[in-house]
Order: sequence, then C-alpha cells, then structure tokens
Amino acid sequence: MTAVVLQQANQLLDKVKVYEVKIQAYIAQNQLTEAMETALAVLQLLGVKFPTQPSKWDIWRGLLATKLALTGKRIEDLVNLPPMRQPDKLAAMRILSSVMSAAYFAMPEMMPLIVFKQVNLSVKYGNAAVSASAYSSYGLILCDFCGDINTGYRFGQLALSLLSQVKAKNAANLAASTKAKTWANVHFFVKPWKDHLNSTLQPLLEAYAEGLETGDLQAAGYAAHNYCIHSYFSGKELSKLQAEMATYSEVLTQLKQERTLQMNKLYRQVLLNLQEQRSPQGQNHHLRDYQQCYSEQDHRCYLNGKLYQESQMLGQHQDAKDLTAICVLYFNKLILSYLFGFYQQSVANATIAQRHLEGLRGSIIIPLFHFYDSLARLAMYGESSQSMGEGKKGWGNELADAGTRGRGDAGTGRMEIPHTISFTPQSVSLQSILQQVAVNQKKLKKWADYAPMNHLHKFYLVEAERYRILGRVNQAAELYDRAIALAKEHEYLQEEALGNELAGKFYLAQGKTTIARAYMLEAHYAYLKWGAVAKIKDLEERYLQLVAPTKIKIKDRGSVKTTTASTTNSNCTETLDLATVMQAYQAISGEIILDNLLSKLMKSLIQNAGAEKGFLLLPTKTKQESNNVTMLIEAAGAAGSEQVKVLLSLPLNNYLPTSIINYVVRTQETVVLNDASREGYFTQDDYIQQYQPQSILCCPLVNQGNLSGIIYLENNLTTSAFTPDRLEIIKLLSSQAAISIENAKLYSELRARESQLTQFLEAIPVGVVVLAANGQPYYSNYQAKQLLGKYLLATATSSPKVSSLEKAPIYIAETNQLYPREELIGVRALKGESATINDLAIHQGDQVVPVQSWETPIFDEQGNIIYAIVALADITERKQAEAERIVFMGELETKNIALQEMNRIKDEFFKNTSHELRTPLNGIIGSIRLILDEFCDDRNEEVELLQQADQSAIHLLEIIDQILEIVKLKEGKFSVEIQPTNLHGCLTEVIDELRSRIQHKSLQLQRSYAPQPLLVLADFTSLKQVLFNIIENAVKFTDSGSITVTTKIQSTIEGEIPEEIRMAVVEIQDTGIGIEPSQQNKLFQPFIMLDGSTTRSQGGIGLGLVIAQKFIELMGGSITIESAGTNQGTTVAIALPLG
Repeated sequence: MTAVVLQQANQLLDKVKVYEVKIQAYIAQNQLTEAMETALAVLQLLGVKFPTQPSKWDIWRGLLATKLALTGKRIEDLVNLPPMRQPDKLAAMRILSSVMSAAYFAMPEMMPLIVFKQVNLSVKYGNAAVSASAYSSYGLILCDFCGDINTGYRFGQLALSLLSQVKAKNAANLAASTKAKTWANVHFFVKPWKDHLNSTLQPLLEAYAEGLETGDLQAAGYAAHNYCIHSYFSGKELSKLQAEMATYSEVLTQLKQERTLQMNKLYRQVLLNLQEQRSPQGQNHHLRDYQQCYSEQDHRCYLNGKLYQESQMLGQHQDAKDLTAICVLYFNKLILSYLFGFYQQSVANATIAQRHLEGLRGSIIIPLFHFYDSLARLAMYGESSQSMGEGKKGWGNELADAGTRGRGDAGTGRMEIPHTISFTPQSVSLQSILQQVAVNQKKLKKWADYAPMNHLHKFYLVEAERYRILGRVNQAAELYDRAIALAKEHEYLQEEALGNELAGKFYLAQGKTTIARAYMLEAHYAYLKWGAVAKIKDLEERYLQLVAPTKIKIKDRGSVKTTTASTTNSNCTETLDLATVMQAYQAISGEIILDNLLSKLMKSLIQNAGAEKGFLLLPTKTKQESNNVTMLIEAAGAAGSEQVKVLLSLPLNNYLPTSIINYVVRTQETVVLNDASREGYFTQDDYIQQYQPQSILCCPLVNQGNLSGIIYLENNLTTSAFTPDRLEIIKLLSSQAAISIENAKLYSELRARESQLTQFLEAIPVGVVVLAANGQPYYSNYQAKQLLGKYLLATATSSPKVSSLEKAPIYIAETNQLYPREELIGVRALKGESATINDLAIHQGDQVVPVQSWETPIFDEQGNIIYAIVALADITERKQAEAERIVFMGELETKNIALQEMNRIKDEFFKNTSHELRTPLNGIIGSIRLILDEFCDDRNEEVELLQQADQSAIHLLEIIDQILEIVKLKEGKFSVEIQPTNLHGCLTEVIDELRSRIQHKSLQLQRSYAPQPLLVLADFTSLKQVLFNIIENAVKFTDSGSITVTTKIQSTIEGEIPEEIRMAVVEIQDTGIGIEPSQQNKLFQPFIMLDGSTTRSQGGIGLGLVIAQKFIELMGGSITIESAGTNQGTTVAIALPLG
C-alpha cells in the first residue's frame, strides 16, 4: 500500500506522512536498521544530512553547536517561540521524531545528533508540534550524557509546558498527537533523575491512554512498557505486576508492536524466575546445548521459560542490532545471578551488559547497573578470597554454599558476545575491584545528590559492602542500617530486603548469630511481601537456621540450648519464643517519647534477660568523646513490678559498682560476671564487697560508634544467670535501644525546636496560617489573628478541602465584591497549587486593610496534601509607596520623553550642521590647494601656514564624517556587506598608506602573520577604515620604539573547536604612552577624551574607537584594548569570524 502511494505522489512533502508510517512499521516489526536507513534517506532529500558513522567528535560538536544556538535564551522562554511554518522543516521534524526510538535502540551514537538537529531547527524556525518531544529528548541527553541534571530537568519541564501551550492555543489535536511520546519521554528519561520513581507511574499510564486515544500506538506501547519497568524497580508486588504486564502483553499483540512485546515478555520472564514459576516440562529441550556447562541449579539465572527464551531471542536481538534488548537481557541476568549467589556469573553478565550500556542511556537502569555491578564485584571477591582487608575472613568459609556456585555466562556465541566469561580469584585483585567500585560510587553519589530518595540507600549499601571487604566492621554495620532505613522510608521493598540479607550475612560472618537472625527474618519478610518466592526458598535453603521459626529453651540453673521448632526437650522448665523477643524489639523501636521508651526498655530487658533488677545509665551532656564522661541513672526497675522509675538523673554513688561502669565506658565492651563476689577483676569494688551480688551483666549501648548509654542487670538468686544466649538477646535489644534512645533524644530536641519555631512565628511581622487537609485552621500566629480574628477558630465541617476562611470579610481590593470562594486564600493550596494573591482586602469595620498572601501545599511521602501554609502581609504602607511611585514614574516618564526629544534634536542638529559644514569646508580645502599649486615650489612662511590650514580643514572634515557615521549607527541606517575578505591584504593596504608617517617618526614596524592566508567574514571598506584608525592611533601616540602587527587563529573556548566557531585575531601593539587602568573603561564612550596633555594635543572628539567598535560588532567580531599603564604601551585586539 505504501509503495503505491509513494509511486503516485509527485512531491516529496506529499510522501512524508507515508514514510512516517513506513518507519513506524519497521520499528514495530523490530527492523531497526531498515527504519534508520529509510529515515536517513528521506532526511537527505529534505536537506538534513548526518554522518554515516557518527563519532564522539560529531556528538561533541553537535552538542556545542546546540548550546551556542541556545546561548542567551532562557530555557523557559523557548515555549514562546513562534510556530514553525516552513513545510520542509516541519517534514524533517516529523521524520526525525519518527525514527528517534530506532536510533535509541540500534544506533545510540546517532540519537543525540537527531535530537540536536530537532532542537536547532526549533530554535531557528520556531516550535513544531514534535518540538516538545525533542526538548524532552534533549533533557535526556543533558541528564545522562552531560551529567547536567538541573538543566536537563528544566528541558523536561519545558516539554510539558509546550504541550500545555499548544493545547491552550486551540491546537488540541497537535498537542494530543505528541503528548503520549513527550509524556513517556519526560517521565521515563528525565523525571527520575530528580523525582521519586513512584511519581512517574501515573503519568506513564496517562501517556499510554493518550497514545491509544490519538492513535500513536508506538508511544502507547512504550509508555505501558516503561510503566512496568518503573513499577518493577520501585518494588511493586510481583504477582500484581505480573497480572498487569499480562494485560499489556495482550494489548501489544493487538497493536502489533512486536519489539515492545518482546521486551515486555523478557521482563515478565524475570518476574516468573523470581516467583519460581518455571517453564513447563518439554520446553527445556532447547536449552541442552545452551546450558550444558551449568548445573540444573542455575535455572533461576537464565531467562528461558514459557514467555521468553534467551537461547533463541539473543540471536534475533543481535540480527536487529538491538543494543537496548541485549543490554536489558544481560542486565537482568546480572541481577538474578547476584540475588541467587552466583557472583562470578553475575560479574560476567555485568561485563557484557556494560558493553551495550549505550542502548539504555537516560533510563533508571543506568544507576541500577552501577549499583548491582559494584555489589557483584565485591561479593565475588568476598567469595573467592580467603582474606578480607587485613587478614579478615570473607564469606567464603562461613557460607560455603555460595562459594561453590556456577560461574561465567551463557550465550549463543554470536557477534561479540562470548559464550562464557570466566572470572577466577587469580584474574581479579582487591585493588582492581575497589577501583571499579569507586568509579561506580562516584556516579551513584552524584545521582544521589539530585535524587536521594532513589539512590542514596543504594550508595550506602555499596559502601557497607566495601567496608565489609576492608574489614572495617563498625562503619559497615552503621551503613547497613542506614541503607535499610532509607530503602524502607522510600518504599524500595526489594532493596530493603537485600539490605537486610547482606547485613544478616555480615553479622553471621562476625559470629553474631542472633543479630544475623533478626536481619535475615526482616529480609525473609520483605522478600515475602515483594512476592519473590524463589528468593525466599533461596534464603531458606542457605540459612535455614536463621529464618526457620526458632525457640530458645532455658533449663534449670540457666543452662541454654537452642533448637529448631521441630526439636523437643522434656527437661525444659522455661521456653522463650523468638516472637516474644521480636515483640520487645518492635516495642522499643516504635517508641519516641523518652520516658516511655526507658520504661518499656527496662521491662523488656529484665523480662528477657532473667534479671532481678536493672538500671539504665545515660551520659550527661558533656562531650561523649571524653573518657571522663559522667553517667547518671535514668531508669530503674525490678522483676515482678510493673512500675519503672524513669528520668531520675541520679549519680551512681552506692547504687552500682562504679569500677564496672567505668570499665564499660572506657572500653565499650560488655562485662558478664557469673559469680561477681568470687571471680573476675571487680571483686574489690565497694558495691560488690557490700552487697555480694551473684550474676551481673553490664552492656554498652553504642550507636554509630558513640556511647548512648549502659544497661546494668543483676540476678542475686543464682550464679551464671546471664547465659550466652541471653547475652545475645540483650545485645539484639540493646542495639535497637541505642538507636531508639538517640531517636527519642532527637524527638525531644525536635519538640523543643518546634516550640522555638512557634516563638519565631509569633514574633515575625507577617500573619501565618496553617490549614489542615479538611480546610480547618491548624495553627495561626498573632499577626494572623489580628487580621482575621474569630474566623481562624476551627469549626466542624463535613466538606473536605474547604477553607473555613470562606466566611471571612475578604474582598477584592478597591471593590465591595467578596473574593471568589474558589480563589480564596488556602483553597488553591489545598488543591495542590502554590499561589500568590496581590488583590486582597480585609474589611475590619470601617477600616480596609490591603493584604498580599502566599500559599503553598505540604505533602506527605505518598504525595497526599496534609497541610496548606498561608502567609498574610499587611501591605498598607507598600500600597501608599506604590501610589507615590506611580506619580514619580509619571514625572520620570515625562522627563524621559523630553530627554529623548532633546537627543533627537541634538542628532538632527549634528546631521544638518555636519552637512552644512561639509560644503564650505570642501570649498575651503579646494581653494587652499589651488593656492598651494601656484606656490608649490616656495618654502616661505605663507605656504607653511596654508599647508597647516589644509590639514586642519581635512581634520575637520574627518570629524564631520565621524559625526555622520555615529548618527547613522544610532539610527540603524548603516549597513555592511559581509563577504570573505583577505585580512592580510587589507592590512597591507593600510600599512602602505601609513608607511610615510611611520618612517617620519622613525618607528620600527614589525609584522608576525599567521602562516596561512586568513579569510575573514567582513565588509572590506569598514574593516580597512577600522584598521587604519587603530594603526594611525598607534603611530600618533608612539614617539619612539615599535609597532607590531600580529595575526593568528584563536578559539573562543578551550579545547579543540569546530572550524565554524574559530576566530581570526589581529593585534596592534605599540610602545607608546599607554592608558591608565582607571581610564580604560571610558575608551568606548562617545565624545570622551582621556585626560592628559598628549592625548589632547593629538586632537579628535572621542568618536574613533566608538565607531570602530560598532563596525566590528556589525561584522560579528569584537575589539578589546589592554594597557598596563602610562608609558607601558597599548595592545588592541580585533577578533573576526573566519570566512
């Protein structure tokens, strides 16, 4: 069909729409090379050419040219560019837009050039409908290729603004035709660099719906698929996501979007692998050759199932030269191999994925790749090395199962992708791994600076693993917790699970089984919520002793035995369920009020440790780093008593053994005494001597390396009461207690600061009102109450998001009309808008108070509006000042008009007077020369006087010409004819005309020209006049020495620069009188003569340099003058574009 239409169409522009359809059909069928070839051929016919094999230099040059085109233009103002009208440019824009995705997938080096061309066409010829999509793609390039995330984000916002403007201009069909693609681009490639990944999901769904509605099926397919990718990586529950993706698969099949369907199935297969839903029996016969070197256990790391067969699809991706698909495949294999413990295979997959990473530029996968690449490399080293840092053990011995897994990667052996890549301990070193991790972390940290909600927990988790490898256990422990907390806060469920799993492995390697168990249980639970059944089974297979339901069985006299739930023991007299410990753990972690926390903590510790009594000591507010820190008793409790005394602030005195407390403060080590009065280093302590305690446990609470407190427990009924397992429980609870105490202190400080902030708000001279989500006043300061009084009292209402201020006497300024309810203060903020209102007036009886308001919404982490903040300012004085200003500005405008008229009269006078003077002056000059011709051989005094008169008349004529030229320049009537001009030839003519004057003053003329002839874009006559004036000035103001003329090629910026932006520079340097630095800023001001007898004696009216500057600027060049000072000479540099 397309062939028939193309054959019948006469004009190229008539065929463009058909070519668009043809290109999109190629892309839908995954014939990316054919799509590119078709588009490039059509573009060449439209006069748009690209290099056949673009290099990085081509991309760099295109970026620089685009930046130059945008120089001096505010990004947000590009929305106001006029509409593009030229049919051939519009056609080119459409073809460029249609082939963008094919370039991204198959020729990533061509994609930036296409974007640059679209942006340049838009800036030069105006905005087209597809310019919005082009601006969003330029935002992608800036965010990823250039790392300029702020500017890239602004271009994304520009794209959305342009859509809105096109729609507002009654061109809704044009806006709709490009909305799907633009929204998909902005929210997949630009927004995640600064916004939470979750915030892109709804806009991507809207783009999908828009594409279906407008018939942009390709954009609809991309939007749906990108929604699924972001849902997966933001931690959406897998079974729900699988159901959604199945629906989109059906739609993509109906839309015949074959390539997007393939990618959709690839990701669905990843989900099936995680969900432990393997391919049915009988479908695995394709895999025998493909996986012959790997065990059956590896199936979770290969995407061979009922939805996607990598053993078949990889070849298709390579044939289509689909870099994106290849990268997506190996990137997901990297993650799967890592999650299931095949670290060498994971690094091999990462290596292949990295070769094709250009195919995923701008996407969220870029930071994710660097995250998992670092984790895999660190894990591989820990697995294969017998040492960690300075002789520390890795996980190899502790987790032997993980160390014996498969290695390498499987492929089809086609193209550059090898069948396997093997990494062995001999082929890697800690230094090389740390170097690569450092490169990855530098990038991840930069991205985290812009979007901490997306990347900061990833950065901390890699840092924790790095510290683990280096043996710096304290730093590692702290960063595991920080990474887990941030992942949880920002709802990255799978990465919260991973963080807990890695922390559990870390503590297991340290021999801290109880703490490891707590983290592994959290990991198990998070993977369960995510729906990763295969990963749950993996944890249970490798760490059954950690994740199985566990009870701690305590026999008589405190003997302990730990067994799994299936073990029984008839001799047990006490059973402590781990659930009880976890309940206590959660109770402590959930409390932020300090006295409540101390009470719960003491009860939990005494109950779970089997203590008779217990004390909690906290440091005083002296520096905690000091070894002489003073501890005070802040809580005390006893077994069998519900009452815990808190916030006592009692000194130790005779309550506790001070020698033990001081030891724990100094060493931050736990002290356990099985029979305190008879054994150990502390038997001579006064307290122990007096009270003869039997079992003592004294444990430090340490958070981030700082001592937060000390737990002291006693049991005087039996010796050896605090067994190793009880000690593990205490350590587990105390680790959380240290964090909770710090949090409670911070909360207490926060409340104090909140009180202080309230004092500040009460003191400021602006009214502040905080409205709750239902529109009722939540807080108002004194100034607000002065303005609105009783209307700030909260009233019951069933109408959500309606401000209770709607009954307040708030009017439109300077009228008796009540302010519209829908625009009343607070209403817009409760709808999610920020607004400033300048036309408010509050009526207070007979008094009218003009008011300005500012309002903004406050959102919670889920994006729901929870408050609206409104600021109100009494602007009575400002209104009075504005009225006075209006009067003043009116007077100023009148004076300005009068001045402009005077300037006009002055210029007219100059022009008329100059014309009137030219005629008699020419007559005078002619008469003088006739007389001189008569006395040409005489040398008497009269002849010399006539010659002086002739020179003076010529000088006056030159001044008149300058005045006329400056008037023409001011009126914009002076034009130049720009054409390639021989700079050296122009200089030669000027120097020949001035040679006699140079020789007359015995000056040396030195020339240093560029070796090649220089053609500049200039008006020959104007350039010659400028050069004549400059060199003539040099001769005038140089009594002895030399004048040097130099020409060269110079770039405007550093580095190797494209030919079109290089400049030719001519420098005229003299050894004359120079210019004082304080005078140099006056050089280009008209009618200004610099101070000094020498300059005055040379004559002139101060217009020569002004005219020279104007001429040079008209020719696209610049002129600068430099001098070190009086008698230091002067250098004039003129830069002109090369022709």
